[in-house]
Amino acid sequence: MPEVRLTPCRPSCDFAVGFTALRIAVFSVMFIVYSLGTMVTSSILSKTKRE
Repeated sequence: MPEVRLTPCRPSCDFAVGFTALRIAVFSVMFIVYSLGTMVTSSILSKTKRE
């Protein structure tokens, strides 16, 4: 864990904050896509099992 300083951030700190926010956004998008994919896959499998 990087230490958090209460002093005014330098540009490198701003970059780290932006990079962390970007990673969180990418992770949430990947999680949404994954959950949608599993829902679609399970519905397709259930439809094929009925027939």
